Amino acid sequence: MFRCILIVATLTAAPATLLAQAFSFSNLAVLRMGNGVAPLGDAAPISLLEYDRSGTLLTTVNVPSTGPTGLQLTGISNTEGSLNITHDPAVLIFTGYNPGVGGFTGTGPLAGRTSTQAPRAFATFNMNSGSYSFGATFPVNAGTDFSPGNIRSAVTTSFGTYAVGGTNGVVLHPGTAVSTTSLNNRLIQAIGGNLFFSTNMGGAPGIYQITGNPNTTGNTATPFITAAQVTGGTLGSSPLGFAFSTATIATGTVAYIADMSAAIGVQKLTFNGTNWTFNYSFIPASGGLSDLAVDFSGANPVLFAVSPGALWSMTDMGSGGSMNAIASAGTNFAFRGIELVAIPEPTTWAMIRLSLAGSGLLYWRKRRQWQTRQEQLVS
Repeated sequence: MFRCILIVATLTAAPATLLAQAFSFSNLAVLRMGNGVAPLGDAAPISLLEYDRSGTLLTTVNVPSTGPTGLQLTGISNTEGSLNITHDPAVLIFTGYNPGVGGFTGTGPLAGRTSTQAPRAFATFNMNSGSYSFGATFPVNAGTDFSPGNIRSAVTTSFGTYAVGGTNGVVLHPGTAVSTTSLNNRLIQAIGGNLFFSTNMGGAPGIYQITGNPNTTGNTATPFITAAQVTGGTLGSSPLGFAFSTATIATGTVAYIADMSAAIGVQKLTFNGTNWTFNYSFIPASGGLSDLAVDFSGANPVLFAVSPGALWSMTDMGSGGSMNAIASAGTNFAFRGIELVAIPEPTTWAMIRLSLAGSGLLYWRKRRQWQTRQEQLVS
């Protein structure tokens, strides 16, 4: 997804905690839930994993799960835990539930508890510095605190942090419901100056758009890719992660959509200027898909996706291709979100900038080109 956005004070106010060394350029960042011991249940800790593109695990970062900066997920939910990149392609943003000083209260899955019992929140991880920063909670407020219900995804623009979940529509932190057109939403992205999100809204699931980055209520989310806009095939009924090949949607733009239905997998569509044409699907051997990341830099896009049990990879050479499992989540774990590591770690960047004349301009060009190709990812 193309994310031309700014991190605001809510993302930098909390002190950063160093948890790991830098992730390496072009590798994969994957969000995993669980501790590998207890079966996934009402609540589950979060880890951020670095894989290379062959599926070799390189780094494991355990996100704090207790206290005022802790974050956990609903272990039995298949739709929580999406990853997004902020305006700084080194920084990931993700959502969850904050236990606070006294821990969670109430019983049952976190998503089913009130915002007083399990406050909804977001946090960030800097892949260059290996540091974790707790963002903020959503204050208790009927209609904007995702209570009760899932909080699933967040993205940051110059107006602040937008989040989506099972209730409340699209919410701008700390408490503005900018749109309630669709309520059962999955992954939100900021692309080309607009907001896009996947939804499982009854009767018309798909990808929806909100014009601009509004900071007031009453904005209409319009269908962007639903069954009504797709020709030549059908659209999956449970979309999550999605990616566009260009930041400005125009004739020839390619979209990939990951679906939680095991029979759908990843669908490829192409825009003709008016509607989307269904091209073909890639279906993994097992499990529905919750998120994907696409490298559009070559002649043939390279796709990476996660199902609860596996990390998948494939190069799109046309219809009939197959997805290959390159890593397993393991017993009592589940994969949920995925992103590409978008820029080299600082030492590499320093060497590049010192070795090239006019390096400042080249740096920004390289980064913008990578964003244009990479920032089409999903939940």
